[in-house]
Amino acid sequence: MGNQSWVLGRRIVEIDLLALGMYCCICKSPLHLSNTVGEKLFGLSGILMIRCDLCDTVTDVQTGKRGPTGSYDINTKATIGMIHAGIGPIHLQNLLAECNLPSISENTLRKKEKELSKQIGEVANTSCRIAQEEEKAQSNNSNVEASFDCGWRKRGSGWNYNSNTGHSTFIEKESGKVMSFDLRSKTCETCEYHQSRKETVPEHDCQLNWHRSSKAMEADMAVAMAHRLKDDRCEIKVVHADNNASTTARLQVEFDNISKKDDQNHVKKGISTTLHNIPKRSKTCETCEYHQSRKETVPEHDCQLNWHRSSKAMEADMAVAMAHSYRELQKDETRQYILRCFMYAIKGGETEDDIKCNLERMVPHVFCSHEKYEDVDWCTYDTDPENFKYKSMPNGKPLTSDGLKEELNSLVRKMISMNESISELGSTQANESFNQLVSVKAHKARYLQQYSQSANA
Repeated sequence: MGNQSWVLGRRIVEIDLLALGMYCCICKSPLHLSNTVGEKLFGLSGILMIRCDLCDTVTDVQTGKRGPTGSYDINTKATIGMIHAGIGPIHLQNLLAECNLPSISENTLRKKEKELSKQIGEVANTSCRIAQEEEKAQSNNSNVEASFDCGWRKRGSGWNYNSNTGHSTFIEKESGKVMSFDLRSKTCETCEYHQSRKETVPEHDCQLNWHRSSKAMEADMAVAMAHRLKDDRCEIKVVHADNNASTTARLQVEFDNISKKDDQNHVKKGISTTLHNIPKRSKTCETCEYHQSRKETVPEHDCQLNWHRSSKAMEADMAVAMAHSYRELQKDETRQYILRCFMYAIKGGETEDDIKCNLERMVPHVFCSHEKYEDVDWCTYDTDPENFKYKSMPNGKPLTSDGLKEELNSLVRKMISMNESISELGSTQANESFNQLVSVKAHKARYLQQYSQSANA
């Protein structure tokens, strides 16, 4: 009877190839699957051995196509699918087992993954070059605009970043396509494996390319990508990014003609955070302490230091502030309305002067002072002053607290000082979406082959 393993489970078969091979290799008579005497499996594909009824010859019938190297295409496709889905070999093997399909060994998948890394990098680079040409064709006067953001495989917050890897992208403003990408890694699996065994590290595609802090990766990748784009004659003139001072400073040192624009999501988040923190008290400021410890001039920033008395006295002071001066901010709808007013003022101005004028009008508007609103159409107070109500404010009434008014005026002055960077706000949402995609497809809990070195070579 021969090997009967072929009757067990399911198989992935390419019908057209199977139909062409179902003829005897000697007498060319048709073969029948019922005469199968065995099979040889090579991952998801293999060879069926079928006996001929006429000449009794056993013919090898391929069930899947092979590539130039002799490997079966279905195994390569399965590896690509594993990478695309962001799963590991064990996950793929479990899926195949539940489908009652032949499995692929982990060594085979790892080998295929390594072979594919170079091709994946080449495809990514080709895509970036096409995106660069499209951006140059669409940008006016070669003023290429792109958004920039960095992501880490391990979440960081504030001043605590200790991820072993970081990645970043420049995404063109018009089409939303990736123009350039980069990666920094503080580790290499191959190096660590041989060093732990006290062996000589063999020649390999080493992923280790960073020895400094994880936070410093962002500025370094931004400069490196900007230089590559300049070499490719697609120099970035306007960068839309978050308020990372080190990245902006590095770019402006390396490139004299580059300008930085803020990201509307980060601007909105910053204003919202400020509104939430208005009643709070802090005896320290990390930015001030950092530069003072290095004996440097403290740059202009959103200083958190607003309390110089005892910590015990904070409680009473904040209670008074919340109960009297800032009671109106306790309602979420009030904070949301003020936030919308700020964003309308910023996004509604075509020039820096327009934004400044809009911001200066915002605080008087929410405090029901409408003396200078004759030339605007968004305030309907003059049409019916007696019955005027704020649609989005509690009970339709304006704000009244003098303390809160001073806090909001202080915030307005801060935003006006940032007039140049907040005009023509961009968005890094595409970059953040890409970072989320990376976290899904290259989860930190699973080791997957990295492609940046071959891609950027």
